[in-house]
Amino acid sequence: MKQKDLKYIGIALIIGGIMLFLDGLGSLLLPANYHDFWFDLERVFRIVGSLLLIILGAYCVKETI
Repeated sequence: MKQKDLKYIGIALIIGGIMLFLDGLGSLLLPANYHDFWFDLERVFRIVGSLLLIILGAYCVKETI
């Protein structure tokens, strides 16, 4: 895989992770959007997964430098 392609994949992962993080955080903090434990746990996992995507994207970008 070319270094340029890896950089673009890393940038896409970072942007997607940020968007997923904001979506999960917004749905978790919205006071009118309360469900039971399992729905809130899914939102927490969405936030944690998005942080992992951001870390993976940053690693991909770092490897191209």
